[in-house]
Amino acid sequence: MHMFDIPPGPAEADFGYTPPPQYPPPAPPEEVRELLAQHPEALEGSADAI
Repeated sequence: MHMFDIPPGPAEADFGYTPPPQYPPPAPPEEVRELLAQHPEALEGSADAI
């Protein structure tokens, strides 16, 4: 059972719910290019840098 009383309706119904933003939000391509230009070493071993 639901903890909250959700009104019945189609799955697409809008009850004022907005999905949470992505974390981290996707950066615009220009910003990505600038960051990579400043930190070229980030391209190598990026998995280790996390």
